[in-house]
Amino acid sequence: MKILLSSILFVLISFSVYSQENDVQKELNNFVKTKKLSQNDIQNFKITDYSKSKLSNAKYIYYRQAYNEVEIVGTESNLIKASNGQVISSSN
Repeated sequence: MKILLSSILFVLISFSVYSQENDVQKELNNFVKTKKLSQNDIQNFKITDYSKSKLSNAKYIYYRQAYNEVEIVGTESNLIKASNGQVISSSN
């Protein structure tokens, strides 16, 4: 029973992390399209924090640029998405 619960928890956490990374990647791709960032700028990033508002269901995703899996201090960015998927705010 413990193995089953652990497996379910792992799948749920994995899906959540994938969803956050997908949200960030989409927004970074938009920055490339608008020429605010280059393709090299968005190659590697790490999710550093995530929260969801209980009141509005907005997602708050914080991430940092990385190089060879090492986070680069000073490259903190965030992404705030409404419950309908619309980007409310994004900074880099």
